[in-house]
Amino acid sequence: MRGLTSLIRRAAAVCTAGAVIGCGSDSTTGPKQDTLSQAEVQQLAGNLFAEVSKALSALDAIAPSAASRAVAVTPTQTFSSQCTNGGSMSGSFSYTDNTNAQGTGSLNGTINVTPQACKVSTGTRMIDVGGSINFTFTMNFTQFQQTGNFTFHGGGAFTWSGGSCPMDYNIAITPQGTETISGTICGQNVNASL
Repeated sequence: MRGLTSLIRRAAAVCTAGAVIGCGSDSTTGPKQDTLSQAEVQQLAGNLFAEVSKALSALDAIAPSAASRAVAVTPTQTFSSQCTNGGSMSGSFSYTDNTNAQGTGSLNGTINVTPQACKVSTGTRMIDVGGSINFTFTMNFTQFQQTGNFTFHGGGAFTWSGGSCPMDYNIAITPQGTETISGTICGQNVNASL
């Protein structure tokens, strides 16, 4: 199960691809004050998910492996990370390990992320990003090997002064590495196979 963290990071990379495919500015709270172009939103999404990945990198030690099954691990952790250009990102990571000593069973988890004025580049300027982003995931194992799809759901929204980007999408990664994404990001349908 050591691969859990890398699968989560890989899914975050697919999130970035999904955001690049479908993100546009969508303000539901009055006139836009700081509208972003399509290119800026794409760059923003990629850079924001890079910050999420950076924040989660501190959680490497919590994913159990066959060699560390006897070592107690914390199934729930909180994290706080300074964003590269200022501001911060905090949240929590929790999982439930339903695998037996032979490595057969499932692993389910939740990641909640709250950017707090996290300064992210749009490619042409820095903006403060807020909002609340959440992810859930499920993996099944047989003898410590992934069986069935690694499923990942992204929800919530990231915000900036001129709008918001709501997300509701699913990612499936097969044991062979095929990835598919479907759902909506910033009000746009996203369907892709990678």
